[in-house]
Amino acid sequence: MTIESPSLRHRMNQLSGVEQELTNCQAESEMLAKRLAELKAARQTHVLALEKGRAYRSKLGQVPVSEHAIVRYFERVLGYDLDEIRAAIMPEIIERSAAVLGNGIFPVGQTHRLRVHRGVVVTVLPGAAPMGAKDSA
Repeated sequence: MTIESPSLRHRMNQLSGVEQELTNCQAESEMLAKRLAELKAARQTHVLALEKGRAYRSKLGQVPVSEHAIVRYFERVLGYDLDEIRAAIMPEIIERSAAVLGNGIFPVGQTHRLRVHRGVVVTVLPGAAPMGAKDSA
């Protein structure tokens, strides 16, 4: 039977605590190294996308026109009434149906169909789809 002094037990407890903390730090270090690698890869993806976008614009040699600017041109220069266009795109009865039914494709007579996702019309498709056809938009 070994008799340990309080001082020796204290040191052993301290050593055990330090070893546990070291183990925890090593695990955390590995986790942080993995996260760092993920973030570096994500950054590289964004950098490449930005460079591609800049190269595309440089290649074109022009300033891009936003869709917002195009809509304003139709409205302010060509005189289109956007409220009238919205009503033609989504009549009230279709709006009520979409609000109740949620996501999906809603026919608007024979003229067009609306793809609704999360309560927003995300695209307008031409007329009625042939039977069995898949929509790609």
